[in-house]
Amino acid sequence: MTRDKLLTYPRRILIVQAGDVGEAVQTLPMLTALRTRFPFVDIAWFCRQETAKTLQGHWAVNRFIIAADDWYKSFAGILHIRRQLLNFAPEIALNVQNTYSSHWVTRLSGARRRFRHRKEAGDKKSYTFPRSCSHTEANLKLLEVFGVAGSSIAYDVPICAMDRRGAVQKLQSAGLDGNYAVLNVGAENGSAYRNGEYFGLTAKYLLAQWNLPSLVIWNKSGEKELAESAVRTSEGAAVRSPWFMPGELSAVLHSATLFISSESPFRYLAEALETPCIDVRGQGKIELTTAMLCGICDDKLSEIIQPQTVPLHQKELQKKAA
Repeated sequence: MTRDKLLTYPRRILIVQAGDVGEAVQTLPMLTALRTRFPFVDIAWFCRQETAKTLQGHWAVNRFIIAADDWYKSFAGILHIRRQLLNFAPEIALNVQNTYSSHWVTRLSGARRRFRHRKEAGDKKSYTFPRSCSHTEANLKLLEVFGVAGSSIAYDVPICAMDRRGAVQKLQSAGLDGNYAVLNVGAENGSAYRNGEYFGLTAKYLLAQWNLPSLVIWNKSGEKELAESAVRTSEGAAVRSPWFMPGELSAVLHSATLFISSESPFRYLAEALETPCIDVRGQGKIELTTAMLCGICDDKLSEIIQPQTVPLHQKELQKKAA
């Protein structure tokens, strides 16, 4: 098969993106554009288990190859991944993650053609992500080798009926049966963290001004104390999130009236689900004070919130109708 035919009529394509859920979400527009270009190609995604659970049932991917966090640290782990990759036998591998470990995944796959993000001028590292555009745009540029350009951005995050029911039941058990805000105390790096009091005071304002209770979530184990501090400071305006399955969390974020967070994987997921989001860093990455954040909340909520509390199941119907 010649090079042109391989890129024009591929049979099996491997996507390598084993980052967190936020990075996976930013890969979805590329995935949907690839599926639109090749409706019958077999697409596999090398990813973490959390990503596979969140995106299980996505119409554009055929299978997930699950990677343990430390798969490359032992010969047995490498051999296990190697067997799965050879069993799939991709013809083309797209290194979306662009790290040394993802590079070796594409090599282990045995793919005849391998593509990754191009190194930009001034980058000293061999594997680095393009800085001139967003991750989503950079991922879409990878498809130019297939003649795909100018694709519309579509995420299509899947949420099954079972996850929706589970989310509704757990929200109701937490006392949230109508509109609610989600406050994420987590962040991607330590410099972006805000203290629990910051989110707690915001929750108090949202309840007093908009009759909008808050659900406090976190990602890493070390962030649980921040969540508990926010709930204490809120004086009943916020509740700590119960444990949600990955698919249930997608349903929770999709049904939320407002999502407030620093830069985090959950924020990218909420944006993909078209939930109104507020970044606590504000424009130009300037840290917002509580008063500034509450002002931005007023602007957002005045456009989207209903004058009365709408039950969650009715809100889902309204979103579908819209």
